[in-house]
Amino acid sequence: MNKFRTFIYLSHFRLLMFSSFFSAVVIEKLIKDGKSIQAVTFACAFDLLEQFPPAPLLRTHINDAKKEAKAILKSGNNNQTSQV
Repeated sequence: MNKFRTFIYLSHFRLLMFSSFFSAVVIEKLIKDGKSIQAVTFACAFDLLEQFPPAPLLRTHINDAKKEAKAILKSGNNNQTSQV
């Protein structure tokens, strides 16, 4: 029984290590795709805030939103549908 329990613990450990690696890959993909809010949410859920601190990601989101708003205003498409 002791060998079986050791096997179970090692299996869980490997699964957690894979989960952590997979989570980091997903967060990096979200960041590359410009989905900073989702990346922060995912980092919080998997307790990866040391690897992916939320402050820079949220700053990036704010800067991207400002750029997008300026582009909409510049294009002249600032009608009611573009404000929603």
